Amino acid sequence: MSSDCEDPRPWNAEAVADKVCSVVAAKTVGPVSVDSTFDSLGLDSLAMAEVVFEIESAFHITADAERLLDLRSIGEVSAYVLQELKKVQTPQSRTERPISAEIRKS
Repeated sequence: MSSDCEDPRPWNAEAVADKVCSVVAAKTVGPVSVDSTFDSLGLDSLAMAEVVFEIESAFHITADAERLLDLRSIGEVSAYVLQELKKVQTPQSRTERPISAEIRKS
């Protein structure tokens, strides 16, 4: 699957979860799934800080680091990222509507 951050299509839940899993898997040994918890993966605070940075970079979002660090599983982080992505996408679609309406009037 190509969940590249340059992909122009909107992220969906599965693609976000896959990308979050791959980011976390790079910081730990053993299998990582959506059900994995950070405690079970044995990630220390430095590894978690790196995960936060890489998630921000991969998805082009600015995460609330404290909130993100409070989440306990890959699934929770994936849901948070998807929520943040929707916030970012919503303002863009709102600004496009008036411009389109103005073009139609011309």
